[in-house]
Amino acid sequence: KPPEEMTEEERQIAERLKRGRLSIKCIQAANVRRKDQTSTAAKIDAYLVVQLGNYKKAPRLKSQVRKRSGQNPQFMGEVLSFDLINPIDFVRENDIQMKVELWDNNAWNDDILGEVKFSAVRFLSALEPQEEWLPLTYPGDESSNSKVQLEFELE
Repeated sequence: KPPEEMTEEERQIAERLKRGRLSIKCIQAANVRRKDQTSTAAKIDAYLVVQLGNYKKAPRLKSQVRKRSGQNPQFMGEVLSFDLINPIDFVRENDIQMKVELWDNNAWNDDILGEVKFSAVRFLSALEPQEEWLPLTYPGDESSNSKVQLEFELE
């Protein structure tokens, strides 16, 4: 949207956003379990999917699959990066939403193990890397204590 068509709130967000590359370092997840799992010894082949923006064609990035990663998958600091040439393009309803999903890779079809949605705006105006543990919820199961650790950096 051209500046003259923006609402005041959108203009305020646009001024805070910096262009650049938003890098997400995938560190680890904890207390991960499949919905049908009874024992703690599940063989989970975990990977992360990160989506920037809450709209149909929003860009999504996928980490490598960590074979037999179990309950506490380590993502070895793998970095997923979004290039923000025009950060305002990602704004919807005065926010830039990010979604992180944790998946289990299977031969037939992959299973989602948990997800979290949050505002990414704070990472797009930060001056130094921000590391956070984010709680993962499974659709229909809010009692999960799964979580994922990521580091966000705008370069």
